[in-house]
Amino acid sequence: MSPEQAASFQQRLAQEIAEARPKPLDPVADEAYRDYAQRIRALGAAPVFVVPPLIFQSPISFREPPPPPGSLLSFNDARAYPMLFDTQFRIDDAHLTREGAEEFTRLLAQEFVRRARQP
Repeated sequence: MSPEQAASFQQRLAQEIAEARPKPLDPVADEAYRDYAQRIRALGAAPVFVVPPLIFQSPISFREPPPPPGSLLSFNDARAYPMLFDTQFRIDDAHLTREGAEEFTRLLAQEFVRRARQP
């Protein structure tokens, strides 16, 4: 990122963090994810959905009933994953540099293993 892009990103990220509120998925997306999860379970696997480290900081919530614990891995949280929102590891709002992608991959694997080991 250029210095101007980095400053803009940091400003928008601060605003996103300040205004973050849980947001329910729209009904069509909620239904689609439930359909995908059902199809994945029918194949004998456990579905896991990943929210990448996007600038949008509002936590996603499903409508009732919520998905099983561990089936949603959210990385769009700059407070929990500050390194993924460091402008040195970003190309733009939605893309990571190679180093950022490597860190995201490491964190994703770590979180996946941690949750897979939970009963």
